[in-house]
Amino acid sequence: MRHRVLIAVAAFFFLLGFGALGAMSAYSLYGTFSAWHASKGYVKVQAKIQSVEFQEWPSLSLRFGSTYRTVARYEYEFAGLRRISNRLDLESPSSFDSVGSYHKQAAESLNYAKAQSMPVDAWVDPKQPDTAILYRDLRWGKVWLLLPLAVMFSLLAVAAAYMVWISTIRARSGTLLRLLQSDLLNAWLMTFAWNGICLPLYFGLMLGDPTVSLLIKAVFALFPALGLMMLLGAIKMTLARLSR
Repeated sequence: MRHRVLIAVAAFFFLLGFGALGAMSAYSLYGTFSAWHASKGYVKVQAKIQSVEFQEWPSLSLRFGSTYRTVARYEYEFAGLRRISNRLDLESPSSFDSVGSYHKQAAESLNYAKAQSMPVDAWVDPKQPDTAILYRDLRWGKVWLLLPLAVMFSLLAVAAAYMVWISTIRARSGTLLRLLQSDLLNAWLMTFAWNGICLPLYFGLMLGDPTVSLLIKAVFALFPALGLMMLLGAIKMTLARLSR
């Protein structure tokens, strides 16, 4: 009885944690695609860059310990009025991240336009003329990072909810004991969890950034390589179980 309670409590906290992470990833994706769809109706105008700032936020990230964002202030004219905006892209406000070299390239491009007094394209919401952005394209590197995480964490939350269920309502039938003793199920769960986390991080943070050296990419490639070995092992176990 005590063992079942401990498992139920642990699974419940996993449910809360993975559910929150999955919800946040899904919400971020929804906000990005919603803003991207709305921006299709924006009107292109010419804008003058007033200031550009490339910001760095030290953190315990997986790579170099820092995340970045670009902050720009620009002016434009719409409907006969001069307006000011500091919104860079579809995200509002722009968040710190280290996905690719997007922020670095944006800062370099905008600083060059400012130094040369060159106008840049801005996109204005005709329904809210004070709302404008400089970049309205989707950042696919970030999308491909968030999408697997949203699916992965959501499925792990469902698995945790199932563990809570079988450790309470169905505990008397012996389902929990058989489930925990299933090497095949554990192998697939570990494979799914490892690849669901490693693959989006590797392809989103490593391959999507041209500034990362080949040596670093090769070293971090060991993690998805291990995931592939785990997948092959799980498939081998499944085929062996089916051949019995």
